[in-house]
Amino acid sequence: MFFAGLISVLFIMACVVYLGITTATRLEAKIYQEAKNALVSGGHNWAEIEVDGQTIRLSGYASSQTEVESAEIAVLTSLGPGGVVSGGVTKVLNQSEVVSIAAPYFWRADKQEGFVTFSGYVSSRTEKKEIFDAAYRSFPGRVIDNSEFAQGAPTDVDWASAARFGLEQLNGLETGYVELTDDAIRITGDAASMSAMDQIAEAALGASHSLVVITNITGPYHWAATIEADQLSMTGNIPDIVARDLFYNLAQFKFEGPVKDHMAIGGEVGWTDQAVLMLDYFTQFESGELYLERGVFHLTGEVEKNLYASMLEGLSELPPNFQLDVDVIAKRERVTQ
Repeated sequence: MFFAGLISVLFIMACVVYLGITTATRLEAKIYQEAKNALVSGGHNWAEIEVDGQTIRLSGYASSQTEVESAEIAVLTSLGPGGVVSGGVTKVLNQSEVVSIAAPYFWRADKQEGFVTFSGYVSSRTEKKEIFDAAYRSFPGRVIDNSEFAQGAPTDVDWASAARFGLEQLNGLETGYVELTDDAIRITGDAASMSAMDQIAEAALGASHSLVVITNITGPYHWAATIEADQLSMTGNIPDIVARDLFYNLAQFKFEGPVKDHMAIGGEVGWTDQAVLMLDYFTQFESGELYLERGVFHLTGEVEKNLYASMLEGLSELPPNFQLDVDVIAKRERVTQ
């Protein structure tokens, strides 16, 4: 009987402890949800909270002391007057800080030599960590975060979500940047591959957030002309429609075969005059490629010996600061300059 009674007592004590823990956990969850609702209703989206029993730790970056005090009142009264008996909030530990309002409000990630550097603004530690973690997964050990805390972000944009979208596209660039402003995401740079270029274009078209996506992406090359299977194709970016027509008409006139124009308007300026001279020679190649990559023209392929000699003479007239890499086969004799 003694042991049976002892077991009963221990069972009742265990139930009391379990119910106490469960009740406390449910109360904390209720306090957290009601406090978050009160902050959202009051327009305090900058505020973050942690709940410990019936005590709330309030943190975040507000644009004024008035906002800090208003947020504290909102969470303190989120379940009524509060108190131990009624189950409301009994205490608020306010660790909020006042920061400036940034105008314009922006965030930017630059990718150079494999490293990603953040600049601009974020509105909370949670947002800052969320963006940093997203970048770190793609660029482990190569993320430099120089972003600052500020208020002024557009209220209808999920800033962290938009930044994550931008970082996903930045992963496909060899070099470049992603910039968020109050109305757009701008993605600019050199794609690591043609497939990466296509993926960025598809992502831009299918973006579901409210910001407009503006891209200025070049492929592994900026502009290229290719001769293959008796066909000449031109791809990449060219500054304007006048230059595009000039390139196409020249190719049509000089090349003995079909010419395909896949060029887009945009990109760098100041290179088309030199390219016209090179394209004039290139249209007489049997096969090869002429392309502009990061400020340097590359010319490869197979030509007749007499054309090779006249081409070298003509290319020698290019400006001294013009960068050119020639790797051409002249009737089975490989010549490199």
